[in-house]
Amino acid sequence: MKIPISLWRSSLSGYAVATLLLVGVALMTYRSLARLLDHEARVEHTHVVLVRLESVMSLLKDAETGQRGYLLTGEDAFLEPLRIAERRTAQEQRALDSLTADNWVQQRRLDTLQALVASNYALLQADLAAYQSHQRYNVADLRQSKALMDQLRGLVRRLQAEEEHLLVVRRQRSDDYARLTYPLILALTLFVAGLASWRLQRSQAAEHLSKLESSARFAQLLENLPHLAWTASPDGTFTYYNRQWADYTGASPEQLALEGVVPYMHPDDQLQARTAWRHSLETGEPTPDLRVRWRRGHDGEYRWHLARTVPLRSISGEIIMWMGTSTDIHAQQLQQQELERVNTDLDNFIYSASHDLKTPISNIEALLTALREELALPPQASDIPPLLNFMEGAVERFKRTISHMTEVVKLQKANSEPAISLVVADVVQEVCLDLERVISTTKAEINLDLAGCPTLNFAEKNLRSIVYNLLSNALKYRHPKRPPVVQVRCYRAGGYHVLSVQDNGLGLNLGLEQEQKLFGLFQRLHDHVEGSGVGLYMVKKIVTNNGGHLEVESQLGRGSVFRVYLP
Repeated sequence: MKIPISLWRSSLSGYAVATLLLVGVALMTYRSLARLLDHEARVEHTHVVLVRLESVMSLLKDAETGQRGYLLTGEDAFLEPLRIAERRTAQEQRALDSLTADNWVQQRRLDTLQALVASNYALLQADLAAYQSHQRYNVADLRQSKALMDQLRGLVRRLQAEEEHLLVVRRQRSDDYARLTYPLILALTLFVAGLASWRLQRSQAAEHLSKLESSARFAQLLENLPHLAWTASPDGTFTYYNRQWADYTGASPEQLALEGVVPYMHPDDQLQARTAWRHSLETGEPTPDLRVRWRRGHDGEYRWHLARTVPLRSISGEIIMWMGTSTDIHAQQLQQQELERVNTDLDNFIYSASHDLKTPISNIEALLTALREELALPPQASDIPPLLNFMEGAVERFKRTISHMTEVVKLQKANSEPAISLVVADVVQEVCLDLERVISTTKAEINLDLAGCPTLNFAEKNLRSIVYNLLSNALKYRHPKRPPVVQVRCYRAGGYHVLSVQDNGLGLNLGLEQEQKLFGLFQRLHDHVEGSGVGLYMVKKIVTNNGGHLEVESQLGRGSVFRVYLP
């Protein structure tokens, strides 16, 4: 059958436009993937720098321990850790210098670190030389060595703070490109699907010859995709695998046509893949995004892929064929699994530690009670009762610390709680009722301005924890010369709901190091008030886990304001 010239021309022009669009989307996808991989590498680079910095401090402690051991015992065995630490410290410094070559601020700090380290080892060696020559080693040198170690710790903390800041920035950029890449891949898949559907619809006007031409061009498009791609007939029979399958699996096209690709899928992933495919065939819906592992031919490694399948339909809505793609996400998947493993290990450690510590603490508490009853001495007759009171206070603080460790783990598990629509005023009023005794005792004035965001989608337990910790801190750290006045506001700003808690309390003189300590676990800036250093850590953890961030402004003697930004 002869195809009309007008149909040839319209088909050719449409194909040219579609191909240009496809190339454009493919280039955008490739560029986004390249940037994603680059930022993933930068995140890993930052982790390496943090590990190296921690190693330097550990080696300095080993050197100091070896020197002290030798000065106390005179045994040469204690000198070996010192020699090893001095040699390895130099190696770690060279590695850090190379790793931070692109960061002049860190390079300057490393220069200072190198000078302090050299001075520290020189003092250690001077004391050893004095001891070996039967001279009394200089106590002033020991004090200077301690001062040097304090300087080194502060400098390493500043280096680590800079790297942790870079880590947050790089993780955010990596996440941003990940969020951009997956929609681009989906857009590419859907675009190819739409193009294939259009080609099939055009082929109906040109009958058999046009259908053959459309099929050939569609296959050519799939051959040029950078992903593993395949097609299937409406009943689910696989009809085509692009050349990337042969390159990846090492199997010939004939072998793939005969055996299919299921033998190359990890056995543990086959059930979920079959279930999803069966559901799509029964309902005509696209398969949900699946994470499956395909075995690579040249080394036998199973690599993680993101698999998608969509139906291509005719004008009348009938399924003409199925098309699927599989994109390599192995690096991202391994990083996610490693983070999940680390979090699980930390949870298990804290639970185990708190469980193992509870029994001996309870035993000590019982022994103290029994000892007090056994002694039965009046307070004026002995110094023992005050000592017992001191020991009981220490036991109580120990129990409280264990309880807070458990609360930190519970916080990790609470992140999976579903978000619901909450009336912010109700949550704040409930917290005020819980703090009623403290509010009454301190004669505090609580002012609420919550009309700016009457409702908020958030996990109820987490929002309550944020409000409770900020409000209780405002009352706890009140100024001794005036009653507390606390302003609680909620408003919208720049795509965020902002919860603000402002007080007229003690306030803080905040620098970078103090601000990091403020939100650190078991870290406190006011020691004269009873506390554990867990509350603000939990607030920051909840907020950052939900895609938000915190801001704090404070003036010593005037008060503080905490702003919680929730998306």
